[in-house]
Amino acid sequence: MLNKKKIYKSCFVCVLLFHQCVYTQISIKVPTTQTKKVTIKSRVVDTQNEPIPFANIVFINLETENKIGVISNEADGTFTIELPSGDYILEVSVLGYSKHIKKYTFTADTLLADIIFYEQNEQLDEVLIKADISKNIKHSATTSMTVNIQNDSLYKKISTADILTLLPGVQLDEEDSVKLKGESATITIDGKRQKMSTKTLMMLLKSIPGDQLKNIELINTPSAKHSGRLKKIIDINLKKQRKDGLLGSLSTMVINADLAIGASAIINYKTGKFIFSGMSNPYSYSKRSTKAFVDRQLLDNSLSFIETQENIRESRNGFNQFGVDYAINKKHSVSATMSLNNGSNDNNTDFTTHQFAFNTLTNQQFNTNSDNMQDKSYDLDFAYRYDIGEQGTRLDFASSYGFKKADYSNWNESELIDILNNITSNNTNRDTQEQENTQYSSRLDYATPLKDKKGKFEAGIKFDDLKITDANRFESFDADANAFETNPNFTNAFMYNEQVYTSYASFNANHKKLKYSLGLRLEHVETQSFSETTNQTFHNAFTNFLPVVALKYMTNKKETSNINLSYRKGYSLPPYIQLNPFESFVNSNTIKRGNPELSQSIYHLFSLGHTIKNKYFLTLNANFYNNLFQTTQILEDELTIISYKNLGTRSLYKANFSSSFTLFPWWRFNINQALSYSVLKNEDVDNKVFSWYTNLANSFTLPHDVVLRLSTYF
Repeated sequence: MLNKKKIYKSCFVCVLLFHQCVYTQISIKVPTTQTKKVTIKSRVVDTQNEPIPFANIVFINLETENKIGVISNEADGTFTIELPSGDYILEVSVLGYSKHIKKYTFTADTLLADIIFYEQNEQLDEVLIKADISKNIKHSATTSMTVNIQNDSLYKKISTADILTLLPGVQLDEEDSVKLKGESATITIDGKRQKMSTKTLMMLLKSIPGDQLKNIELINTPSAKHSGRLKKIIDINLKKQRKDGLLGSLSTMVINADLAIGASAIINYKTGKFIFSGMSNPYSYSKRSTKAFVDRQLLDNSLSFIETQENIRESRNGFNQFGVDYAINKKHSVSATMSLNNGSNDNNTDFTTHQFAFNTLTNQQFNTNSDNMQDKSYDLDFAYRYDIGEQGTRLDFASSYGFKKADYSNWNESELIDILNNITSNNTNRDTQEQENTQYSSRLDYATPLKDKKGKFEAGIKFDDLKITDANRFESFDADANAFETNPNFTNAFMYNEQVYTSYASFNANHKKLKYSLGLRLEHVETQSFSETTNQTFHNAFTNFLPVVALKYMTNKKETSNINLSYRKGYSLPPYIQLNPFESFVNSNTIKRGNPELSQSIYHLFSLGHTIKNKYFLTLNANFYNNLFQTTQILEDELTIISYKNLGTRSLYKANFSSSFTLFPWWRFNINQALSYSVLKNEDVDNKVFSWYTNLANSFTLPHDVVLRLSTYF
């Protein structure tokens, strides 16, 4: 039996050849009188402004009845044709869409508006799409690839978070962190970084249905336009309302594995020059339980600890965003957005610790630790766009302001049993922390296309300012006084300020089969921290020149296969909490201590990739980190001290492979594999670690649009 995919392709090609032959035969009947020639250009797109290739375009001359045909370009849906001037009927047809018919009069060269097609038979469209998933992926940019969500019937039936797990090279772990080809990835929505917790963002993505997405861009090598602290970016683009009217959706989600529930709403309303938009996840709840076992000991075995931990985490979050866009005229437009966030997190942990001296049990400790965090925040964003001329040159200005207030509380109870002396002691402590976070950012970006729009030059400047104030109060219960008393050893106030001055220039172009991008980013960072309790001030300043180079060579005409090579330099700053020199209480035998002397870490990322027919993706990475900072644990007088230190250099070598197969129209199979080899070296450590990871994801489309997903992790 012939494969359905081959049948559809064969029929489609036969139809195209038949039409082309007919058009070629009829078009030789030209009038005998001399007529002026005109050039007609346009583009064939769908309702999501995505190009439609292989559209049949026929111009019928009303005077001579001659027909002249052409087929739209495979890559961008454009077409160009030369005709005698006169009156014409234009007929454009695409398999699975309604036919487009319209009358025109051509007296000079004409650039027609985009020809927009509407689906005629959604079921037929889905069958064709399922037959060749690779057509949903485009490689128009050097540093990224774009997955068209609207052209895949499966993606329309599942959540945005589920879609991410099916994309090439994307990993989503149990802690809701997202990686792209083994590196931590930043999620943006419509090009904007969302200022919310990872948990809130993931709950939002789990409740946004796929049919509200336009496409997802996987940016493997962020250009110089992006921050030097970003390694990978996943940009999720929502559908936009282009005509007057309302577009949106309401959805709910329930996940049994994490006992998670949530709801979301997305609304776009256009009227005249205004577009009003809203995105809301008013309430979401999740609960997760974990167990852990820890064995720590000195090299001479003189002292060791065996600890078991049982943890229950509950999270309640809400997010609301409202925006308005106003087109002043063809050249000027403005937009404003307001976002509101709120969250509450409870973290309850029971510790049981056994202490040994030379393999003899000396102490037992039972510890209960309860954390609660409540936060509220709001963000205001303003943007102005100026389109200069008709060639695509533009100037963008954007500014944002954000404020967040968080209140933390901790309750700790412990019971220590001295087995050797048969003595039992009890301790109860509580800790409260108030934090305020203020962020301000402004940027100015300029972009202009190069000759024939085969490239683009971008440049810009940016300023970021971050201020954090942190006040912590620790109290211990005095059994004699039957009251809590402030413990000055763990009570402190800390302030942190970070300012970043940035400028960049980026150039990218296409030359036949070669796409390339070059960029340079300059970031000057100044940090200042002040401990009010100890009256100490710490200051650091760093200036980094961050080059970006990316090459992509398309190895076939359809641009579904390529070889890509990239290099990016970046840096990491330690979180402010790691710089606070004061000690904070964890439990009766563990404390945290910051290190104000921590310095930045510089990294160099090299990548070599090969994409084959948009189905097989292989990437080799070599990452080199200098002055790496990491968490350390040391024992001091039977206390575990958690601190932070610049540990030296690290070399990380990785290989990633991913692929997607449609085994049957109702069964989609995805595989993501990663191998890594890490070498960490400093004065005290020479650590070498080999690890591997495999994720097998199956998606089964059942009757009534029910989708069953089964994933396996190794």
